[in-house]
Amino acid sequence: TSTSTSTSTSTRQPSTRSTQDDDFGAALKRDQGTRPRRRDFQRSSRPMEPNRWDEPPAEQFRVRGPTYLEDGKKVPATKARCRLVAVDALRTTGSKPLMNVGRRATSTMELSATDVVVVINFMLPHETKAAPHVSLVFTYVDSKEDAAFSKRLVEFIRASKAERDESFKLIPFLQDGPWIAKHALGHKPALIGRGIAVHYFTTPNFIEVDVDVASSSVANGVWRIMKGAAKALVVDLAFVLEGKTKEQLPEVLLGTVRLQYFDFARKENPAYTHVDDSFLETENQDPPPASRSEPTKTLSKMAHTTSSETAKAAAPPAKKIKSQNNNNNNTR
Repeated sequence: TSTSTSTSTSTRQPSTRSTQDDDFGAALKRDQGTRPRRRDFQRSSRPMEPNRWDEPPAEQFRVRGPTYLEDGKKVPATKARCRLVAVDALRTTGSKPLMNVGRRATSTMELSATDVVVVINFMLPHETKAAPHVSLVFTYVDSKEDAAFSKRLVEFIRASKAERDESFKLIPFLQDGPWIAKHALGHKPALIGRGIAVHYFTTPNFIEVDVDVASSSVANGVWRIMKGAAKALVVDLAFVLEGKTKEQLPEVLLGTVRLQYFDFARKENPAYTHVDDSFLETENQDPPPASRSEPTKTLSKMAHTTSSETAKAAAPPAKKIKSQNNNNNNTR
């Protein structure tokens, strides 16, 4: 697993930001207004609208209760602490998965300099010549309604990779779909970083979590089943920072998302944002060292990695899980 401090270029309007500018807020203000006003993947305007996203009810997810360490009891979750402000479905023609997407032109969020932002990017192998990879990107902003959670979120951003891998948890819930998909996905919580390679990109008030589904044979197998049945599925996901101490309980949801009957196989699905190969090559590769101090075309400083993250670049990748049952048992 590695991170990068590379600069980037974009096919859209340039900003005057220099790579020496480490102030996320200043860069954000400078870039504000250069983003397109329309998103391709739209929020649902009516219940269960196909090829749309929404936020499911929090109480359907069960999390560790206040006495979990003593009795192992779970309780219905309360309102998610982060607002879901954007969802992107990026269909790429490049040979590599789309990583470090927080800085891309597809991010049209209206944010303030004080917002704490979480981007979760599921990099999915699409396995077609026209589009080898698809990324589902969820962008959250801390509502700051829970001081204890806000503090925990900042600690998560500043934590080591190993600490993040042992706390970032996914809870799936299949709202609608055939039995085979429900059986494959399950509903038990899982610490993603234990079985799948996860890449992190950070600034003091931003973190991007890139989940490489292809790095795990088990996760890739589940994804193939889900992709084949996707047109018939309503999938709910919740993200949690796992509670391991009494002070961290009861657990609260970081954020949730619902994907409604999304047709991954449909090439002309209007929810897709298509990214061409030249854009990917420019965005995903480090520029020559001599060019790093030059002004670049970019839409935000969101995914500029801190020096401490760069020092962790040599950390070994996450080990693959041997079986889905072992992963579930470790994270129950």
